[in-house]
Parts: sequence; structure tokens; C-alpha cells
Amino acid sequence: MEYPFLGSLDRAADRPVFKQIADDLRDAITSGQLEDGDLLPSEQELLDHYRVARMTIRAATRVLQDEGIAAARHGKGLYVRTPTSAGVRLPDDVRALLAAVAAGNVDPDEAAERATALLAGYPA
Repeated sequence: MEYPFLGSLDRAADRPVFKQIADDLRDAITSGQLEDGDLLPSEQELLDHYRVARMTIRAATRVLQDEGIAAARHGKGLYVRTPTSAGVRLPDDVRALLAAVAAGNVDPDEAAERATALLAGYPA
């Protein structure tokens, strides 16, 4: 199957390869190319596309699972899991910040400051 959202790796970059792969998949989710419940490319499809070790693919998909935006279904694959699939609808300002961070438009220090300010406005 063809996945136009899968990019190419910059092996000379300082960013680890598994994080570049996770970035590609995360970008596809945050941009709407992959939606809640969609099946992500299989491990084998990712291996064929990126030409990396299996452990690199597993590290990339583990990042998405740890972030809560992908969930494994035993024997079936890895599926997109958005906050709305867990019954949570993030406020627009929080979603905008997450999208800016995912796109690399906000540095980590600024993101932390903005998140703190946003969270201060919500009840505990």
C-alpha cells in the first residue's frame, strides 16, 4: 500500500531516526491524513519504506503509544487513537499548542510556558 505521508529520513541530522519516523506518523495524525481508528502502516511496510532495523520502527511506534495517539490491538496492528476516542475533547487552545509543537513551530521552553499558562485557566 502507498502512504504519501511517509517522508524520507535525514540520516545526517542530529535528530534520531526513530524520532523522525515518529514525527512523520504524528504529522499524518495531526494534519488529518490519518484519523481516529485508522490503521497505521504495518511494521513491515514501515521497514520497507524507511529501510531501517525492526527495533528502530518499534521505538518509533512506542513513542506514539507513549504519547497516547496510537494503540496496539493484539494481532491486528497499531491504530490511531485521538483524545476524542477516549471520550476527551481537548479545548481548541490546547489542540493549537499541540499542533504547533508537533510541527516544530514552538521551542520546548516556549511550549512549557504556554502549557503552564493554559493549564492555569482550567479547573483542577
